[in-house]
Amino acid sequence: MWLACMAITGIALSFSHEIDAMLNPELSVAWRGSEPVLGLQDAWTIAGSAGGRVARIDLPEAAGAPIVVDVRADRPSSDNLRLMLHPGSGAVLGTRYLEDPPLDRRHMMGIVHRVHTDLLLGPAAAVLIGTLAILWAAQQGAGIALAFTSVKQPADAFRVRRGAKGHKLVMDVHRAGGLWILPATLLLALTGAAMSLYTQYEQAIGALAPQQELATAIARLPRSPDAFTISLDQALAAATSKAAGDRLDRLDILAEEAVYGFRFHSMRDLGAPGGRIVYVDMRSGRILADQHETDLDEGRLALALPYPVHTGQILGPPGRYLLVLTGVGILVLTITGLAIWRKKSRARSFKRTA
Repeated sequence: MWLACMAITGIALSFSHEIDAMLNPELSVAWRGSEPVLGLQDAWTIAGSAGGRVARIDLPEAAGAPIVVDVRADRPSSDNLRLMLHPGSGAVLGTRYLEDPPLDRRHMMGIVHRVHTDLLLGPAAAVLIGTLAILWAAQQGAGIALAFTSVKQPADAFRVRRGAKGHKLVMDVHRAGGLWILPATLLLALTGAAMSLYTQYEQAIGALAPQQELATAIARLPRSPDAFTISLDQALAAATSKAAGDRLDRLDILAEEAVYGFRFHSMRDLGAPGGRIVYVDMRSGRILADQHETDLDEGRLALALPYPVHTGQILGPPGRYLLVLTGVGILVLTITGLAIWRKKSRARSFKRTA
């Protein structure tokens, strides 16, 4: 049943933007401009008036989408909020809670995401989900052996026998279907385990291919001795000039390091968000780093891969349709697996009573 839950929520998340737009039409806008008129500095000012510290400004990916701004609470009694702004006027279209969201339509896709990642049991459940994903991967390995030992020719394992009915049809669909979607399900299991057990995965990758933490790497970079605070527009101009035509995706504000992180979409992106990051010193305006995920060392590249692979983003738009087909296949395998288990259970019960 856990697999069925993961499949259903995974299918929903593949179309999260479309479903969210249907559930919350008031958050969609009639804006059809190719670029938002509202500047980053204006978005920062509007969101900052809600109180708290602006942590991220995410520009719209498509027509009708708002500018999304994450605001972190500046005191324990406040909430971390996500504001949706009209890309033209800057009007606040609505807000969402980033933590402990209520069960309503505005937060529905966030709830679905939490069910998919921790079954609403909290961060501690990540270990459980990761362990189940590893067991699922191991079970698939055992299933391969069983699939090929139950047929005369290896090619027969991928086929549903002509004229098969009843239990034989169920067995054939379970065996052949599982083999056909095996590459996708195995990748889902492994990448899901890597994301759920991220700390352990990071430690394992670090032991094999050490990588620098971003904050440490930035702290070691030289900065201008003439420190002064520059405007966000000045930092954006410097980053845009450095990015040489790549499209701006979002801004991350690294307040503790006093650094702006401008993310740009590039032809080499592994998925969303944009993979090219230009870091600008908040005080001097100096370009501290210009890097792309694919330029990173093997360790950080290995850490960046699980999410775009798991979500299908690495394949572009076709990726999510492949995920939907895989999700449907997992549901079919769950149903046929339960049918096979039930028949075998009944057979064992009959033998004991005979």
